[in-house]
Amino acid sequence: MSGISYLKGIRTRYRNSLEKEVSLCMDILSQDIENTNKEEEITKSSKCIKMLRLYCEKVELQSEKYVSALQDGTPEEIEKILDEDCTICEKAMEFCVSLEEHIKRIRQGFERDEKTDIKQVDQV
Repeated sequence: MSGISYLKGIRTRYRNSLEKEVSLCMDILSQDIENTNKEEEITKSSKCIKMLRLYCEKVELQSEKYVSALQDGTPEEIEKILDEDCTICEKAMEFCVSLEEHIKRIRQGFERDEKTDIKQVDQV
């Protein structure tokens, strides 16, 4: 029984970490990229993508271990655990895609800014 409690605790820890990263991702995506340091924004977004993927893998692994240890669990209980973990991992992966698009938009903004700067220098 202590093994199950341990696995549940580890699973919960990784779920909480993943939820924290999802929250951070929502903060990043809600910022106006025009008024931010673009390099810093790319770094934060890239780090968030890595952390989302890392914790998603860990949640999936711990979910499998926990469900395997719950031999006496009811099918409904097991289904609920798997649904919860699948939902948060799915959400995390959707945010990874959104962050990747966010990084592309920032980089396109860099290119636009550089072209504008070059045109202004050429006109002088």
